[in-house]
Amino acid sequence: MGRKKKEIKMKEPVRIREKRLNDGNVSLYLDIYYRGARKKEGLKLYLVPEISSAAKLQNANTRKLAEQIKAQRILDIQQQGIVNWEDVKKSKMTLSAWVEQYTTEDCGLSPASMRSKRNAQARVEQYLLHIGKPDLALTEVDKDFCKGFIAFLKTCTFNNGKKTLGSTTCRIFVNRLAAALSKAVRDGLIDRNPFKLLETKE
Repeated sequence: MGRKKKEIKMKEPVRIREKRLNDGNVSLYLDIYYRGARKKEGLKLYLVPEISSAAKLQNANTRKLAEQIKAQRILDIQQQGIVNWEDVKKSKMTLSAWVEQYTTEDCGLSPASMRSKRNAQARVEQYLLHIGKPDLALTEVDKDFCKGFIAFLKTCTFNNGKKTLGSTTCRIFVNRLAAALSKAVRDGLIDRNPFKLLETKE
C-alpha cells in the first residue's frame, strides 16, 4: 500500500493575536500575511480580567467582534490585496460595526456608563432598521441622517411599545453617537462629524 499523502493545510491570511498590557488588559490585533506582504492592524479592542460574569460576557462579545472583523478582512484582501489598506477599511466599515466597536471599548467607564453605551447602540441599530439601511456605510452618515436619528429618538418606543424615551435619555444617546463619530474622525475613517453641521436648535 502506498503512503497516505500528508494533508497540506493552508495558512490563514489573517490571524487574531493578543498582546498583554501593563494594566492587565489584553489588546487584540490582526496579523495579516498575504502574497509575501505582511501587515499588523490594531483593532482597539481589549479583553479585561474575567473577574465577574459581566467581564466574561464583555470578553465574549469582544472576541466575536474581532472574529467578524477578521472574516471581513479576509474577504477584503482576497479582492483587493493589502495595497491602500486604509482606503479599503474606510470603504468597508458600516455604521453599525463602528458603533459596536466603539461600544465595546470601556476606557475605564463605570458599569452604568457601559450600559448607557449599549442602550445607545441598540437605538442606532433600531433606527437603521427603521430606515431600511442596516448596512449603511460609516462614510454615508450625513447631516440628514443625524437629524433623522434625533427625530426618531423622540418617537421610538421600547418594552413592547409601552415606553418612550425621556428628553434627557434622548440627549445622552445623541451624545453617544456623536462621540462615536468624533472617534471615527480621529481614527481617519471619516473626514468630519456630521453632528457638528447641525444648528443648536436642531
